This record gives sequence, structure tokens and C-alpha cells, in this order.
Amino acid sequence: MSKKTLVLLFSAVLIVLLVALVLFLVNFSGQSKGGDSPLARVEDLTITLNDLKEVSLLTNFSLGETAERWIDEQVLLEHAKVSRPYDRSLSSSRLRAYERRVIAGMVIDSLLMRYIKIDPESIREYYVNNLHDFQFQDSAALVIHLGFTSIEHARVALEALRSSPSFLDSLSDRYNYDRQIVYRRRFIPVLDRAIFAATENQVYGPIASDFGYHVFLVERFFNRGHTIPFSLVEKHIYEHTFQQQLPLARSTILDSLRETLDIEVYHD
Repeated sequence: MSKKTLVLLFSAVLIVLLVALVLFLVNFSGQSKGGDSPLARVEDLTITLNDLKEVSLLTNFSLGETAERWIDEQVLLEHAKVSRPYDRSLSSSRLRAYERRVIAGMVIDSLLMRYIKIDPESIREYYVNNLHDFQFQDSAALVIHLGFTSIEHARVALEALRSSPSFLDSLSDRYNYDRQIVYRRRFIPVLDRAIFAATENQVYGPIASDFGYHVFLVERFFNRGHTIPFSLVEKHIYEHTFQQQLPLARSTILDSLRETLDIEVYHD
């Protein structure tokens, strides 16, 4: 077997392994959970908002990004059914090896989460003592954004949101949305122009782009040099602190676990 064939084989198997975990999380189910309507479908398999929330708990992706990744993964699996670009016996052994790595990773992750304790006050203290690191380098806006493939759905959402006394509550109940910082001239051009010409706390749309139809609201504008609000960087500071403590914590945990087992290392 040539080197090129081995590379292609390994890539295909890796895709199958990565997708296997996602399929497990959504239980290979095409049915809605608790009456939740499907948000996306690929052939006979659908995914609901509850499914997306389960999967997104294990990642740093937004629900919209998680949905797109799920669709891409299902498309690849459907392609694999037809073309079979991998050896089934090899994929089975790789899946077993991957399962062992996943289990080991889940164990160490759960132990690390219990071992590493980060005081919320220490996060705020870090923010206060390092305000110079949390400055906007360009004009920006905090935006709530909803995307649709159908202009009719976008119009229905627009009217519902404009008539709702509680914008965020209605979003949580009905729609998948992204709440993000958007920097000037770094977004879809047509949306960039609309966002930075908008008025705060008003709902706009539908705006058509190559990616569909968009409804948005600007919560707040920021100028260059403004301090980034603590609520927008709290998670980043937590993850930064967690990663700083991670190597020593992991080493300590594994050393303590090794002491409970009979382990011998053989040398030549």
C-alpha cells in the first residue's frame, strides 16, 4: 500500500472516529426530544435544540457553529456509506483505541475539574489588575445575531422579537442565536454596514447575504480604547487561569493514581 493511500485511509478513519462521539451524544436518533422540533436534517437523521445543547457543552462552539459542524459530519458519514473509503476491520480497531482514549480523557477531565478550584474573586481581581490587557483595539459592537435560510422565517422572527417585552427570554425559548463581539470591517460586509449604522437595542432585518437572511440587535457599541466589560472576558480569564494550573494538577493527579496500582517500567 502506497504512502498516499495510507494517508488517505488514516484521514478517513480519523473522520469516522471523531464523528462517532457526536453520533453517540445525539443517540443516533431522528426523533425530537420532549416535543422539541428538529432544527436540521440530513437524510433520515435530525437534530434538535436539546441535542445541540448537549453537544455544545463539550466544546467552545456556539450553537450555530455546532449545528453546521453536525451537518458537515452527517454529510461525510453519508458519503462514507456509499464510497467506503476505509477498511472496516482497521476502522474497528481504531474505534476501540479511540474509545479507550476518550474514556481516559473523560476520567482525567473529571478529576481535574474537581481538583482545580478557581475562586471567582480571583478572576475579578485579575481583571482589575490587568485592565490594560482588556482594551478594544478597534471599533466594535456587542451583537445578538440570528440567521435563517428562509426570508419568511426571518420575517416571522423579526415580528415576534419586536413585539416581545423580553427580547432575550423570547430568544431562549424560540431560537438559536449568537451573542458576540463584532469588530468593524471584520464581518460580512452587508451586515457590517447595517450593524455600525444601527441604534442600540433595536431589532433589524431581515438582511440578505450570501449566507441567508439575518436579524440582529446591537446591545452596545464600543470605541477603540474602551475597556472590555468583565462579563465578556470572565470566561477567557477563567480558562487562562485553568490552563496555568493544568500541567501541575495533571501531574499530581496521575502520580497519586499510579501509587494505587502495581506498575513496573522495564529498561533494556
